[in-house]
Amino acid sequence: MKESTPTSSILTSLICLFFLLFLPFRPIYFIVPAILFITAIYFSIKNYQYLSWQQVPKENKYFIFTILFYIALFVISLIYHQGKLREIDSISRILLILPLLFLTTQIPFKQKWIVISILLSGISVGCLALIQTSLSDDLPFPNHMHIQAGGFTMSFALFCLAITCYAIYHHLGKWVVIGVIAILFALLASFMTTSRGAWLGIGVVPVILFCYRQILSKKLIIGLMAIAIISGILASDILIKRWQQAHDDITQYAQKDNGSTSVGARFDMWKSALLGIQEKPILGWGKEGVLEMRKKHYEQGLISEFASQFGHAHNQYLHDASTRGIIGLTALLGIFLVPLGIFIRGIKQSVVGSFAHLWSVMGVSHILAVMIYCLPQSFFNHNSGLNFYFFITVLFMGLYQAAKKQKM
Repeated sequence: MKESTPTSSILTSLICLFFLLFLPFRPIYFIVPAILFITAIYFSIKNYQYLSWQQVPKENKYFIFTILFYIALFVISLIYHQGKLREIDSISRILLILPLLFLTTQIPFKQKWIVISILLSGISVGCLALIQTSLSDDLPFPNHMHIQAGGFTMSFALFCLAITCYAIYHHLGKWVVIGVIAILFALLASFMTTSRGAWLGIGVVPVILFCYRQILSKKLIIGLMAIAIISGILASDILIKRWQQAHDDITQYAQKDNGSTSVGARFDMWKSALLGIQEKPILGWGKEGVLEMRKKHYEQGLISEFASQFGHAHNQYLHDASTRGIIGLTALLGIFLVPLGIFIRGIKQSVVGSFAHLWSVMGVSHILAVMIYCLPQSFFNHNSGLNFYFFITVLFMGLYQAAKKQKM
């Protein structure tokens, strides 16, 4: 039931626009999934006689059930804690993304186009960051919270690294050069956002290199170190200033119990969340209840007034556990670990150098990076973070499965 080339070209172009415009044009993260959702509904109605739940791959069923459980828990928490309906508004939009798994089996997306668009996105975010910071003293990507933007651009750098390794494996010299430039520019963009938590995503690099260990050489290692050093030199003022601030914040917290700094407030919020989990471990406090909990901890002298003003814990794991209890933490880990297991299996079962292997590597790097971003921030408390994670996870999974069938 593969559809025509014009349809494939149009929908592939939409996905390419998602990567190219995600940072400069914020509404794109809702527009593209919405269009693809409508398209999936159309093809479902058109081909309903050929569709059955039994034909859905078992791994897709696990992933779908995990997402539905994650969403259902928000509804249960809303009812149990008598919260406000808007609490499930953003999370419900994930349902718009799931049909993309169906579309990838019905439409032969042009996978090379998407790969190229990711490389171009890496270059474009770096150029945009340089232009925006040269025109004003503000941080780049003003349409996004700078912490989120730092994570998005770091992920682009990781994707570009995986694609560059793919190009090296196939001796595609021109694309290796483009890939190196894309890594450099995306990494520079991330540094320029001043988001220290996002920079921790560099820890995913060894995972990508291990997946392409067949091409590892001294030249490659030296080349990657050179990219990191060059981007670090270009953004040295930012890097030094931000790490010095972190050092000073930690020192003040350790010596003076100062919870009113950026890092100190995080420590206090984490302390408050851990105390809250102990008090209500099963279903947590609810979104509104967390605010009251944190105010109570301030009144008890356990945290600073500054930290008590935040509605989340600046750590997605602690936030979900304190808001929806251990069950909420389990659901959160599920949406990470289930697709991560699928992509790891994809790496093991696919041939190195194939598109199936590439999408699996990128899927693993994407999930691991977001899991890292969730440590110093509540990444999913922003619509952009939710859409970024789920759209790319579903997309890479669908492309991996399509490539596996086509033996690409």
